[in-house]
Amino acid sequence: MEGLEAKLFAPISLDAQICLKLASTMSFLNLAQLPAGKTGEIVEVTGHPTGVARLQELGFQAGRTIEMVCPGDTCIVKLDRCKMCIRTCGACVVVRPLN
Repeated sequence: MEGLEAKLFAPISLDAQICLKLASTMSFLNLAQLPAGKTGEIVEVTGHPTGVARLQELGFQAGRTIEMVCPGDTCIVKLDRCKMCIRTCGACVVVRPLN
């Protein structure tokens, strides 16, 4: 279990840190920063490869529209007609707010 916990709670990767800095300097947001009830277009999913792969398998792809239901580090989002609760696990989902 120790190895799994190390992977799940690893410090944020350098790619994710760069992603957060990029998001803060442009009109993009980290997914966790998107306010409740607002929609955004996914621009990029970057960071720890395991987290990125997991999110991409769930449908988090560039160009997709996502709606924030409940923001935070562990958030509830609506992607297409499916609501899901996610934690990004070292990945960074960059979105461009639409409304």
